[in-house]
Amino acid sequence: MKIGHVIISFHSISFIFLGYTRYLFIFANFTNCRKTVLTRSKIYQGMNGGNDFK
Repeated sequence: MKIGHVIISFHSISFIFLGYTRYLFIFANFTNCRKTVLTRSKIYQGMNGGNDFK
């Protein structure tokens, strides 16, 4: 009974850890995507003479 409880707790901890790392990975990807979008929009503005593309 004790061993099963330890296995369940370890599984929950590993699941939480995996979810946390996945969340961090998604967050990093999101920030990278936002950075690339911002730089691209700046490049487009420079190409269009500084006008915001609509």
